[in-house]
Amino acid sequence: MLTCNYKVHPKDVDFAGRMTVVALGDYILQTAGEDADSRGFGVRDLEKRDSTWVLSRFAIETERTMSEHEYFSITTWVESLDRIFTTRHHEVRDSSGNVTARATTQWSVINRTTRSLVSLEWLDCATEPRDIGISRPRRLRLAPSYSLEERHRVRYSDIDFNGHTNTTRYIGWMLDMVGMEKLERRTVKRLDANFIKESRYGETLVLRLDETDDESVFAVVSDSPVMFASIAWG
Repeated sequence: MLTCNYKVHPKDVDFAGRMTVVALGDYILQTAGEDADSRGFGVRDLEKRDSTWVLSRFAIETERTMSEHEYFSITTWVESLDRIFTTRHHEVRDSSGNVTARATTQWSVINRTTRSLVSLEWLDCATEPRDIGISRPRRLRLAPSYSLEERHRVRYSDIDFNGHTNTTRYIGWMLDMVGMEKLERRTVKRLDANFIKESRYGETLVLRLDETDDESVFAVVSDSPVMFASIAWG
């Protein structure tokens, strides 16, 4: 278990001074990386095995949206581990110790050369199967239809250290498609994301969105599905 302390910076907030779910997701993933590094199975350790971590599923639930200049902490731990996947829990607390968000992430390891899944049987780490009041990420599929479609070419600013599209870039694209009218009225209550395969520099993706007032569903497709997401609005 590891706790990291942070501050909400101006770059982390939107037009209303609220911390964005994209920024929160970045801090959650950063904390997961810090914990893995401290326990000997971080990205640099996996490089020795010609491997790297990839995120498979992601869920965030927010109790309260934090504001610019607030201090907060994120605590993370490995909740479970099997042959292919490991699940982490994350608790976000404000400076008064109140929970502002909870998250669950599911990870796997791929070989950096073949891009195929690697067994986790070598990974020896303690797990803590403690319930924190958030259900595991939902399994999402293509919707029957979508009301909005855009194309996006993966650019330099989209790419992370693994050479594929950064996890939270997808969420940013989704919020861009949702638009200001909804974002002025509503906040993210729960976000689910499933990552099916990588997308890489120069690839042209099709972004699809369909929504009601209470939920938005999103898909990214190339020659086959790349990722799915949904947002329940509060």
